[in-house]
Amino acid sequence: MPIEELEDRIAKGMLAAPTMAIAQEVLNSRLEHVDPAPEPTSSSNRGGDQGSVVGTAMLKILAAGLSWLVLPEHMAALVTMVAVCWVVAGLGKALPRLGLTIGIVFAIVPVGLLLWAWQTGALVMRGGDYKPLGAMLTWLVLVVAFGLFWSLASLLIFGSRHKGSWRHLHGELDNVSDEQADTVRGRR
Repeated sequence: MPIEELEDRIAKGMLAAPTMAIAQEVLNSRLEHVDPAPEPTSSSNRGGDQGSVVGTAMLKILAAGLSWLVLPEHMAALVTMVAVCWVVAGLGKALPRLGLTIGIVFAIVPVGLLLWAWQTGALVMRGGDYKPLGAMLTWLVLVVAFGLFWSLASLLIFGSRHKGSWRHLHGELDNVSDEQADTVRGRR
């Protein structure tokens, strides 16, 4: 049985009491005889994979910034949204607890804004020349806030809950970017 599986079974308590003690001794024995040389290589590979996500995120941010100079505003906004996916999901993976906490807060903020607007009466249409505009603008801001905050929250939570390697996260984000680009191309 591989060391990882043995550790997993011991940690989850999947073994009976007599076999648990034997399994623990076997695991300790194997861990004493494991060559420590491969471990630094694997951690450097993880750092390299993380670098690929961070490097790609930085390139996407640079491209998003340059797109505002070159492209029309609506297309530059789409490029920026794709860049945000890389940055936010990578941040969630790099700092999982903080990413999960911020993701949950981002998911709750629009609901709080909605409740606040409801309490203040900003959602009620009023009679008069320009008074209905206040309620319409409030509804518009709430719709945009829900979309923006829930998108960021889902990306942060996705990144913080991702269990694979950085390379796997990089591949998943590539697939998402390709799907979004195909969707944009299909709409034109």
